[in-house]
Amino acid sequence: FRRKELPLRPDILLPWQLVGLPEAPETLLPCRDDAKDVELFQAVRDGRIRLALVDHNVLRGKDAALASGVFMVIDHHVKEGIWTSKVDTTIELVGSCSSLVAIRLLNNDSVISNRLKTTPGLARALRGAILLDTANMLPAAGKAKPQDEAALNLLESLDSEACDGEQSTRAADYAALLSARRDLSRFAGVDHLRRDVKTVCGGDGGSVVVGLASLATSVAEFLRRSDAAKAIKEFSAEVNCSILLLLGIEVLQQSNDAPPDGAVDIQRDLAILYRQLLYQPANGRAAGKAMQDKDQLQCHARVKHHQGTTGPIDPSNEAYFHGLMTPELAEERLLMMTSADDYSYEKPDGLFLLRSCLDGNFAVSALDSRSGSSVSHYPIVRAAETNGYRLASSRHSNGFDATFPGPVELIRGHPTMVKLARVPCPRPSGTSPLVLAQGVTADELTWSAGEDLLAGLHRRRPWYHEDCLDRAEAERRLASGGHVSGDFLVRQRRQQQVDDESIGIRAHSELAAEAWHYRILAWKSRPDWLAIEGANRAFRTLIELIDYYHLRRDGLMCRLRRPQTRSA
Repeated sequence: FRRKELPLRPDILLPWQLVGLPEAPETLLPCRDDAKDVELFQAVRDGRIRLALVDHNVLRGKDAALASGVFMVIDHHVKEGIWTSKVDTTIELVGSCSSLVAIRLLNNDSVISNRLKTTPGLARALRGAILLDTANMLPAAGKAKPQDEAALNLLESLDSEACDGEQSTRAADYAALLSARRDLSRFAGVDHLRRDVKTVCGGDGGSVVVGLASLATSVAEFLRRSDAAKAIKEFSAEVNCSILLLLGIEVLQQSNDAPPDGAVDIQRDLAILYRQLLYQPANGRAAGKAMQDKDQLQCHARVKHHQGTTGPIDPSNEAYFHGLMTPELAEERLLMMTSADDYSYEKPDGLFLLRSCLDGNFAVSALDSRSGSSVSHYPIVRAAETNGYRLASSRHSNGFDATFPGPVELIRGHPTMVKLARVPCPRPSGTSPLVLAQGVTADELTWSAGEDLLAGLHRRRPWYHEDCLDRAEAERRLASGGHVSGDFLVRQRRQQQVDDESIGIRAHSELAAEAWHYRILAWKSRPDWLAIEGANRAFRTLIELIDYYHLRRDGLMCRLRRPQTRSA
């Protein structure tokens, strides 16, 4: 926050009043603009200042120059910054960053920790932040995690002992904080716009500035203020924006048939206001029709959006979702990203992507650079009993068997994923999720149009050797790769009968330096499905079969680890 913004956030200042500060909190809390940039950067370079990042884990813009002074990171957002092992990093996708701070402080014997344990006001301030961030731990809000509950219990035990058992209820404290957040009666109209604002630049040379002001009321209510027009003009000049978006919110009254879990109905509205731009070409003549008053902001549209209880997050909305993709291409994508110049600190441990499988389930592929840049795969399956999603392997779950509404929620909330999947691997810019990693996009191929095409897509994979018709040639090609255990290829088998779709597969054994061959035949009960001879599992396509045995040995001498390409 900047110093002048603190008085606009009474919900932040109220918990600090509980601590009993001798002066107003807004005069004591340090702010980003307290130090001049030149002085701050020099102090970091000289080692006179060390920084802890809390509630964010990446430094942007000019603040990137402060990275050398960071010694600790505590955050509850998706990991974006890449820090060396010298930086003490705690990043967990919990409901409130204050939960991580509380647990961290209460589990050591530092001076700050002892002060927290003996000052009930400090404990209550942290507790209030957790209650606000998690909506009072309301299950319907979908924010609270076990770590948040653990932190609240620890803080409440301190508060209860210090206050002789007169512990405030969560509901009462949450109501007071929520009331403070919504009480804007003493603020001028422009202060409503300054509370929560973001800007982004675009156009040639960043000449177009778009501002977004999030209101604590509906846009309609704000525009009814007598000083609304003056506030908009003053604010737009202050942030120098050409386009201003006002995002409003209104909590609707609960009806008699409201859900019992306490879920609320929220209605949002959006106003788009713009300043008419003049485009002046080189010859000095105006290239567009200008308004008579160039400084007048016009309300272009006001739209309403009714937001109620929502379902699971659509994976396609996440940049790290790559669509239908085989494990081998997921590995290629992750390893390729580690060689890029985008990661300025070190090779990203925990780089991950989400992909879908042909059986309708999902899998997370994550990089572990500490074990030689290897990639591990974590299948996510639908739980029939809850219609949610869980990790398929109990070994990966580590005893945490909860289900989640969707794969995105699982990645954000499952302890295993929070620990292992920390750095999102985005899709290439401008692309949609790939289908089967064959270079065919979802826009070019729909599932309903492609069963015949899907069945033949394996012919485009490098491990499919259509011209290799006998065992001797297959073994020669595998030997050319250096006899690595887990090398494999798929070939057509030479037969007397006209059955050219009978395919053989061969993988190195972990037990002996020899080749093994497995016939792939039509499934005994479903001739249009494929199965390895003698196996009890069948697949609709060959790619799905390879996908499965890449993750599991399941009767083979070893897993299919590395494809032997046709160029061998």
